[in-house]
Amino acid sequence: MQGLGRRWTRRDAIRWSAGAGVLGGVVLSGCASGASAGSTAQQAAPTAASGVINLLFNPNVQGVGYNTTVHKLLQQYVDQNFNQNPKYKGINAQMTGALGQGKAAGQVAASIAGSGFPDVLEGCCTDFPTYFGGGWLVPLDGYLKNDNIDTSIWSKRHMEALNVDGQQLGIPSYDGSVCVVYRQDTLDQLGLSYPDSSWDFSTALDIWTRCTAIDPSTQKQRSGISVYLSSGDYWQKLNFWLRGWGATEADSTATHCTANSQNGINCLTFVQSAAKEKIILPRQDVGALTSGAAVFSMCGEWDIFSLAQQLGTKYKWNVLPVPTWPAGQRSTYNNIDFYGINRASKHPAHAWELLRWLTAEPGWQQFQIKATLVAPCLLQLWDQWETIVKQAAPPLQTKNLHWFRDAVVQGYSWPATFFRYNMNEVIASLDAWVQKIWSSQISPTEGLNQMVTQVNAIEAVGPAEAQGTSQATKLFPSNGPGIAVVQPGL
Repeated sequence: MQGLGRRWTRRDAIRWSAGAGVLGGVVLSGCASGASAGSTAQQAAPTAASGVINLLFNPNVQGVGYNTTVHKLLQQYVDQNFNQNPKYKGINAQMTGALGQGKAAGQVAASIAGSGFPDVLEGCCTDFPTYFGGGWLVPLDGYLKNDNIDTSIWSKRHMEALNVDGQQLGIPSYDGSVCVVYRQDTLDQLGLSYPDSSWDFSTALDIWTRCTAIDPSTQKQRSGISVYLSSGDYWQKLNFWLRGWGATEADSTATHCTANSQNGINCLTFVQSAAKEKIILPRQDVGALTSGAAVFSMCGEWDIFSLAQQLGTKYKWNVLPVPTWPAGQRSTYNNIDFYGINRASKHPAHAWELLRWLTAEPGWQQFQIKATLVAPCLLQLWDQWETIVKQAAPPLQTKNLHWFRDAVVQGYSWPATFFRYNMNEVIASLDAWVQKIWSSQISPTEGLNQMVTQVNAIEAVGPAEAQGTSQATKLFPSNGPGIAVVQPGL
């Protein structure tokens, strides 16, 4: 790795070395030089010898993982550490060609068709409610109990988000929490002190307000903080904002919106006022910091690579936890990305063996950290993640990255709330109303009341649709997977 003074690039992450791993030389711990790289991301599982169970799975490829080199290395690791492991004799696992996220629609279609579907599903965002709505996720409780696995090895909040009606339908594939990243050099120029990590909402609002002005270097409006609460992000991110104000987005059944409580109205009243006064601006991630549009920005763990590449050593900056919000607690966002067993799999017990290897045993996650910088799902590996990331990207060596870990381990990072029925229609409603509130087209009280009425009306038709689908399944029996209760537009 060259000196810290130059710009750290995407290519650097592929060439860094840490411990036994050297991606540039295509050699990593557990991967022998010259060994077969296995199938690429676009290849289907090969025909295995007689008696071998073929399994397909989607890996989670975050960080620098969206490239063919990393895909090959990941498959090579699976070949050498799972497929050739005597413990899993007779199972041949291959990554599917449907890499990436938000692929639930295609995977459901493949499962119905009966070919090309993964036995172990991986998803993010609206994938979980889509799979849940169609009944495609196999409950994992029996497997966890039989293997005597203590679920506290994973994030409590993340596991709760993947548990519906008392059934554990998924296990986290990785944890990505949101912290606050800020420009210390801009605070220096403004003569403002750096906030302490114990900062509360009052302190945060004061300093954000003091940052708000016309930036003399760009002659453009400068805001205090770029936030995860705007059109397009509302449905995912409102959950942690509301909790910070002592409110919730939905009731325990995930069928009734509760955002119009007095605490919810107080939350959106602040948002509307702060947006109008340019104290906060819609999410721009790292770009808000490099452009000078904001001094503070909410950034996720998945932004680690961008932070190293774009901020690097060019700017003086660091990481803080989110402040203590008005309800007297910290609350921040965490992804909902997960692994689950596909109901359409003909080998669910073998799929569990693979899923357990991916999530409960450290090897795969340790390798994935080195290959993609993605955070682990096992809580015990967070310290290793920080060490490896700092070795991989020297500009991060002096940054307080432990706050990403703290949010997950301390249980104040919350995955998005999903609604049980018609999730896509609910998202459209949430986004439309928050945009009206954000832009002061309607008062927070009236906007939230109308939003809740609309969401509850959308959810109310769900039970009838599910009952109708169940009746249709009985009228048209088949030997294949059952008819799915899918989301609108699927």
